[in-house]
Parts: sequence; structure tokens; C-alpha cells
Amino acid sequence: SVAVMYLGKFMEMGKTSDVIKKAYHPYTQALFESMPRIGRENLTGLKGEIPSLLDVPSGCRFRTRCPFARELCAEREPEFIEYEPDHFAACHYAEEVVREVDK
Repeated sequence: SVAVMYLGKFMEMGKTSDVIKKAYHPYTQALFESMPRIGRENLTGLKGEIPSLLDVPSGCRFRTRCPFARELCAEREPEFIEYEPDHFAACHYAEEVVREVDK
């Protein structure tokens, strides 16, 4: 199993192969996009404001860097929800932003 954390909170957790194949959280997706791969010249980096550990953003901690963030993300912290058996994510829009990778 693997757990993905951001600013001290779990963003996604599940069986490693499941999380790699189908990432429900935008931060998990960003981590995979930042990994070097043969044949890929440009790495994708995160944009947005880097939050302080001393002043954690309201709502979702990742919202200041999330390309999917909306008003709800600032208002409420997302629940850690089981989207598939033993595969959890904390994102208000996980089912909308899920990315599947053919492996």
C-alpha cells in the first residue's frame, strides 16, 4: 500500500498498483507527472502559491496549487472517502478529476 500526504494530511491511500493506475487526487497526479521518464523531455511542475506549514490554507490544503480548485475547496476540508475497495482520496471533485493510466 501507499499513502500520499500533503501538509500533514492524507490525500490518497490505497494499494500501490491501484493508486498508480487510477489516481483520484490532483496532488497524486501531479507527483506522477513530475517523475522523469525515458522519452519525455519536459517535466510538469506545480503552479500556484506554496502554502506555509505555519499558516495552512482553509479547506483543502492543496487548493492553492490545485488546477481543479473551486470555492468549496476553500470553504470545507474534503472527507477521506473510499472510492473503490481500499482506495481512498480526500478531494471534493475526485470522481471528476480521476485519471486512469493504462499499464
